[in-house]
Amino acid sequence: MMNLLSSPAKSLSKGDVIQGFKSADLILKEIFPIQRAKDYGSAFRRFVKQFSGPLCNGSKVSEITYESVLWTNSDFQENLHVGLLEITTKGSRTKTNFVDPDFFPNLFKLDSVLHCLMKNVEASSKENPLEYSVLATLKAQIRTINDHLCNSPIAKLLNTSLHLLKANTINPALMDYERQLYALNPKKKNNQTSVIFRQYLFNYALTLPEHLEEKNKFKTNFLSSGKLKFKPKYTISTANGNYTVDSFQLPSILPTESLADTCFTCLQKSTKHQPAQASDIEKLIEVLKIVEQNDCTHARLLFARKPQDLIRYHVGNGLKELEQALGDYFPGQEKERLAIVRQFIDLCPTPIRNGKLISEMSFDSQIVIEDKPQTLAIKTYSKTNGKKKTLFYQLNLTKIADLLSPDGLLTVCLNELKNSSILHQQPSSTLSSLEVTLGYVANAEENEAIKHVFKSPLKKLSQRDFRLGFSELEDIIDAQKINTKAAKSQALRTFLNKHAGKINDKVEIKNCGFSTRISAGDERKAQKLIEPVDENGKVLPSPVLEKHLSLEELKKRYHEYLTQPIDAILDACKKEIANYKKLLDDLAPYTCTDQNGHYTYSMPAEVRDIVAENQLGQERRKGYSLSRTMLSRMREKHTKEVMLGAYLQHQLSLGITSRTYCLNKLELVPDHVKHWFPNTGTGMKDLFWSSVFLPKYILLVCFIRLAIKTTWNKDVIAILDRSNLPDSLPQGAFTIGGFKEKVSKHTKPVTIEPHEKELREVISFLIQHYENMISYGVKPDSLWDTPNSTKLSFLSGRTIDSFREHHILPYFRMELLAKHQINLRKGIDGDVIKSQMERNHGSLRVTARYLSHPIALLEYEANNADFQRRLETSVQFRDKKEKLKKYGFDPKNIDENLLIAPSENKDDLPKWFLLPDGSSCTDIFATVDKSKKDSICRGRLCHAGDGCQFNKVEIGVEEFVYTLRRQAYYLSRGMALLDKNGQEYFDEYIAPDMRFTFGLAKYVEFANPSLFKKAKGRLADA
Repeated sequence: MMNLLSSPAKSLSKGDVIQGFKSADLILKEIFPIQRAKDYGSAFRRFVKQFSGPLCNGSKVSEITYESVLWTNSDFQENLHVGLLEITTKGSRTKTNFVDPDFFPNLFKLDSVLHCLMKNVEASSKENPLEYSVLATLKAQIRTINDHLCNSPIAKLLNTSLHLLKANTINPALMDYERQLYALNPKKKNNQTSVIFRQYLFNYALTLPEHLEEKNKFKTNFLSSGKLKFKPKYTISTANGNYTVDSFQLPSILPTESLADTCFTCLQKSTKHQPAQASDIEKLIEVLKIVEQNDCTHARLLFARKPQDLIRYHVGNGLKELEQALGDYFPGQEKERLAIVRQFIDLCPTPIRNGKLISEMSFDSQIVIEDKPQTLAIKTYSKTNGKKKTLFYQLNLTKIADLLSPDGLLTVCLNELKNSSILHQQPSSTLSSLEVTLGYVANAEENEAIKHVFKSPLKKLSQRDFRLGFSELEDIIDAQKINTKAAKSQALRTFLNKHAGKINDKVEIKNCGFSTRISAGDERKAQKLIEPVDENGKVLPSPVLEKHLSLEELKKRYHEYLTQPIDAILDACKKEIANYKKLLDDLAPYTCTDQNGHYTYSMPAEVRDIVAENQLGQERRKGYSLSRTMLSRMREKHTKEVMLGAYLQHQLSLGITSRTYCLNKLELVPDHVKHWFPNTGTGMKDLFWSSVFLPKYILLVCFIRLAIKTTWNKDVIAILDRSNLPDSLPQGAFTIGGFKEKVSKHTKPVTIEPHEKELREVISFLIQHYENMISYGVKPDSLWDTPNSTKLSFLSGRTIDSFREHHILPYFRMELLAKHQINLRKGIDGDVIKSQMERNHGSLRVTARYLSHPIALLEYEANNADFQRRLETSVQFRDKKEKLKKYGFDPKNIDENLLIAPSENKDDLPKWFLLPDGSSCTDIFATVDKSKKDSICRGRLCHAGDGCQFNKVEIGVEEFVYTLRRQAYYLSRGMALLDKNGQEYFDEYIAPDMRFTFGLAKYVEFANPSLFKKAKGRLADA
């Protein structure tokens, strides 16, 4: 203080003033009560500021910010080794701020990490002033560590002498620091605080290569929104009390909604009622820490992925790698710990991508191996986005040994499957499902009937044996906690029917008279058609059940309903194509070259230097002087389009084998295509190739356009290559064709007309993309390959959903799009035969699956809606009139013409009144459909238009057998009927009867399952 009062102002520095004020406060604190000391101290500082002259550097005392020792929250303790640190700042009235180590008694050891950090900040700020807000944030964090975290790993790191610091202590300290940040302020955006702290720590203190290597390894626990990437903790109830799982110890395997998160949540709930063993939880955590801390990529991804994103490969590989780690770290305990992990992941209630729960699936274990299992190698294939990969499936015979005998039916079928797979492979998913089902049977306590079928030769089995066996099979399947019971039963019965032969050399196994009791329709959750949505993304109601003036109006409204989502998707595709063309136009000035291959746009030298420095920093991880602030200034000076052009030129000069790095890349993406490039590690890797190769979004758009135009399956479009397209686009119409591997047939050529400009543009893009791939030395297998992917990753659900959400489109997938199109463009009253030919279905029965999976929505709902309403109401009326009100049926819909009341018709109708479709004619001599030479009605107009007044429906088993027989006839003879009678006759006379037959069959199946099964059984025994 004496130095401050006795020295000329022009000989004093700002630091001298601070020390003088501090000395005065300390003297006042010793003499006076605290409040009076504060008042006297404030008066003294006002006196000095008011009457002192300029300091040595010309600044005024009034410009100095001073932190008083007398403040209530002051934690003053003189630091004899580290003095004041003077930081030059900008962005506030005060240009100089001080960091006084005296106010941080638990930190600022001489030559410590923190001391070196702040000395370097002090030196750097003289040339490049620091943002005041950044300094304030940094000081606040140092104070938080001093006040609340003085014994934490981060405080120890900051107090460690810089030259004695061990690199392996950095990341644990940073991890603990983020944990403490969250604990102190769980609702604050702690990500910003953590980023600033780490930025200054590594830029001004921890700059050695080994330090920067730790920086690159560190992964923050916060999302960009400031929230944690995971739940902070789980509380598991055990017999010894609550056990807290600290998620900060397992950050990479516990993201929100991951498999591990899902399982811990389930464990947390279940143990409230049934406490777990504390030792088991401790062993589980020890295993998970091994996965977290070591190079266990597959195991870590198993726990970190969302259950619905997992495939069997992920689970199998993760467990395999986990078993290896258990052997390395817990020798002798592998079996016990693996069982604990399996019990843990089996808790997951969400099916993986194939629709199965992990608990349903079995995996061969390297740990619990008693004898090497005997397997049967069956040639099979798997598909990824339509691309087929051939492999061998090893079916485990050891697990089903009790079901096998040398000449038994199952042995014969498996051998036949193996032999036939050489030429005709089954999907690997089918074989996996078969193996699982056989495993259920082998492990069941009561399996004598189905085991008898499996172990006996076919010649010793009767139809009754199969009925009893299949009934017991469904008992076994029904006891399993799975979601696909009907599919399991159907798959096994189909397998036997296909490979066993005929019962008594006469009857196929499928016609043995067995009727399943498990409804596949109840289990099937797949969407049948694409449902249009409004501007908020909400599904619009179907017009099927609306009141309409006529059937024609209903059909028109329903057609509009089905067309609406396709129009919306096409509009979205059109917008994306426009975005791509604009992107190409924006990039063209920077990618155009002259005859010598030189770029016509001369890039500014300082921009080229920035790009080069970016690459240097990525390669060496030192001398990396680029900052976001510097890049921001450069973008303001030269525009972000020029900066993007510079990176494009650099990438094109490197070729496809090298990668261009770009700090703050997101800022260079043009606004109209930002949704194409997610801000992730791999989301923007294709940005710098956008002028040469089609981005993912555009490949998806091209695929969608072809799917809508051709109605081909995804598999057909996925394998299109250059030979499927014309050498160059002609001015007139041209055709494209594909190949359907499943039936080994070429698709029917599709004509592209001159007016279809958007479609021609899509094909032009694909041709150019393919040729660019060739010019860069890539040999693509299909039109859809890119330098970075040959698996059509743009068809992933995530990419399609991103496309949908951006344009507010209804839910769809490529398979659903194909099914929707066949129903939109074809139908029973249209040209189902032509549809069969276009899609290369082996028979109309296959086409009918599309049409009953969704032909029902077109035929049964739209074409047949009036009939369905009247029939349903009438049947309820026939049972008990009181039910009308109970079930909400409208009495106005009662059609007396559909009823034959027993009181009016006491005698059974004569057989010759019964028509082939199961309905009856009450006046065969009516003149509805007969000429002068005909004595009776020909019966071709019974269901045409609004139907015949003499046609009645009496639902009984005998009559319904006729309906089922008529349905089978149409499925097998539809093409022959069309060829024989011609299109016009078919549409006028045959199609209406087909519609009625299919509609009645479908209605009875759901309205009266008992009658349906009886009729089906009688038909099978006939």
